[in-house]
Amino acid sequence: MPSHEEPRPIETGSHAPRPGNHALPGHGQTSPPVPAPLTPGPSVEALPQAHSGILTPLIALATLSFCACSGSEQPRDINPAEETAQDSADARSDSVADACLALRTLGQPCADHCQCISGTCALNEWAPFRFCTSQCTGTKPGTLCPPEAGTDKSTSLCLQLPPETQGTPQRFCAPLCQQGITDCKATGNPWESCEAPTYKLVPLLDTSDKVCSAPSAHGFPPLDPDTCEGWENRYQNWPNLIDQCVTYCQFLQQCFFTPTDLPTPCCQYACARRIAPVGAPDKELLDHVECLAQEYAGFRQCQRPVDSCGELLDLNL
Repeated sequence: MPSHEEPRPIETGSHAPRPGNHALPGHGQTSPPVPAPLTPGPSVEALPQAHSGILTPLIALATLSFCACSGSEQPRDINPAEETAQDSADARSDSVADACLALRTLGQPCADHCQCISGTCALNEWAPFRFCTSQCTGTKPGTLCPPEAGTDKSTSLCLQLPPETQGTPQRFCAPLCQQGITDCKATGNPWESCEAPTYKLVPLLDTSDKVCSAPSAHGFPPLDPDTCEGWENRYQNWPNLIDQCVTYCQFLQQCFFTPTDLPTPCCQYACARRIAPVGAPDKELLDHVECLAQEYAGFRQCQRPVDSCGELLDLNL
């Protein structure tokens, strides 16, 4: 407990010491200065009322300072984990705000409606990923959608998925692909085909127009494209496909052939979609992946699978 000093008498007269005028020993003098004799001043009790009015707030302020310093409450230690979590939350908030400034066109990847010029980020059975689209509620399926803001030419076709499908929206604008799959890949999303619109191999329209599509997603409830959890449920009829894709992605990720932030299930799901976009797996592709996967599993060397089996299978990530 800090000691409580008695208040010093207030010194008056021309000889009262002034702050900052005392030199330290060794700096211009060899010993502390001897103060001049002080003229006796009045005691605190004898001070006029005006001085008492000044003194009272000073005493109160000193009392408050003493209480604040000697109280039981101590400053809270900063928890590094809490600080890191808050920093991460702030970074995520900034990232979302920045991402919403990037206005993306039809067919391009999105994570939120605010990222699309149209204001609609689709997650439905048309594709196993999110994509920017428009809800063509005022357009008849099979007709061209209105041009996007800032353009004067339509680049999409209005489609209507069957009512039993899951996800939203069911009526939407699919990107046209006049130059083939190249147009689809130019969007930055892993579209699988450029063809007349079909759903589960059944034509949706009688049209010669071709649109970007991902048939591997047709007929399945949308997966969360950020985690891809549960992808195996779509390939229960082909357990060897599941096993080989699991091992192949272990090889790709441990040898840094895939983005470091790609969730492992999403790599595995991309592998399965690449080998079996619709129906049974492509035998040639499955054999190639099995060769790569097993060479890695047997020797745990990053270069050996390529030397033994040939190039890596592009997963269209």
